[in-house]
Amino acid sequence: MAKVKSQTKIVNKIMKEVDLVRDTHGTPHAIWQEHSGKQVHPLDAGEVTHLISRYCLANDGNLPSKHIVDGIRNELAFYTTENGQVKNIATRVGHHEGSVFLDLGKPGVMKVSKKKFELVEESEVLFRQSPLIASLPIPDLEAKGTAKRITRYVNVRKRDRVLILSWAMSLFLPGGTYPLLAMYGKQGSAKSTTLTMLKQMLDPSEVPIIAMPKNEVALFIASKSYKMMPIDNVSKIGGNMSDAMCQLASGGSIAGRTLYTNSGLTVIDGHSLISLNGIGLEISRQDLLSRTLVIEAPPLDGKHKPQKELVATFKKDHPVILGSMLKGVQLALNRLETVTSNSTHRMADFINWSIAWAPAFGLKESIVEKRLLDNWKEGQRHGLASDRFASGFIEFIKTQKTFNGSATELFDHMKLHAKVNDWDISFWPTSATGLGKRLSLLEDALIDAGVSLRKSRNKRGTILTIKYKK
Repeated sequence: MAKVKSQTKIVNKIMKEVDLVRDTHGTPHAIWQEHSGKQVHPLDAGEVTHLISRYCLANDGNLPSKHIVDGIRNELAFYTTENGQVKNIATRVGHHEGSVFLDLGKPGVMKVSKKKFELVEESEVLFRQSPLIASLPIPDLEAKGTAKRITRYVNVRKRDRVLILSWAMSLFLPGGTYPLLAMYGKQGSAKSTTLTMLKQMLDPSEVPIIAMPKNEVALFIASKSYKMMPIDNVSKIGGNMSDAMCQLASGGSIAGRTLYTNSGLTVIDGHSLISLNGIGLEISRQDLLSRTLVIEAPPLDGKHKPQKELVATFKKDHPVILGSMLKGVQLALNRLETVTSNSTHRMADFINWSIAWAPAFGLKESIVEKRLLDNWKEGQRHGLASDRFASGFIEFIKTQKTFNGSATELFDHMKLHAKVNDWDISFWPTSATGLGKRLSLLEDALIDAGVSLRKSRNKRGTILTIKYKK
């Protein structure tokens, strides 16, 4: 009984001195003030465990057991879920009522609206803290910055610089899906350095680049500390991880273990700007490819700069780089409602955002849009060529010219065709349902390859009408 009373006393004291709120996804957070500044953490964070331990130590002079810490956290989570206010909580970049907020760390929060820039100590958006997150410099909003000052720190061909800039500027995208960036190239082509420098420009970290997380839950957990998430030395991305990356780019969630629920599961939300590099990086899933900018890093050919020199130069350029990007953000906020891409691509929000800020860097809107669309088409063609099922399906429909029928009829017809022509179908979907789902994922790429796919319904169910136009 004494332990119960003591635990209740600690919970009551924490609730008086610590703000307990929920983010827009319902995740409980604790907010308190320390000498280093305001602390904003999910209740399952290690920092909250440390906070609870401090209160317990102050109460009876003893460090609590894991059972007691979990019990206190469980009570706090219950009260937060029942009564906690909903707050706008973000990592590094947030949005509120048409303004963009960038967490600079120690200097404060930079608020960018259509009319002005403000460095504020308290903002409408709360920012999660992490021991890995480092501070940004105060942006230099007076100096004249150009895209060249940004791209001098990345090793890409001249024609691909606009792609790199578009990807980096998408961090401030007010809504929609983030693009992914995939860099491939020979060993020593500065792929890792390029991704690291892009990360340090906008979302600096004590550990700027990470290995591929071991599973999808680990990927979402990492997003709590990495708004920009560079992943090093990737060779191949499996189907489940590909799906998780698509969810994370769109602002999704995944179920994972938690410390304070009876079910042992909680929903982990995330929204991160992902970049990948690898020597033989292979992305075959069309749904991921349609969100990804694929860029080859050329050989350095003796142009490698010493790390010390690179860091020293970047330190001088960093405030100007940040200022020029934020001026681009402000221009985009003012122009976004009046610019519209003619493209029907699934990344239309990102395309519109890119052409909205383009004039801030002296770039033509049409060139930015064309480079983005051309890159996706190149990626889709590469993906189709490496996808053995997609290649086989295109070969099949070329011989048939047209098909009209159910997914089951298509499945049976394709199996018969494969048998007659002695095709290996071990990598094909194993059912008509699987075939239908696979074709849905391939739809955008198939259109580019000259294959149209239309679905309709009649008494028999869903009917597929497929035509080869080239």
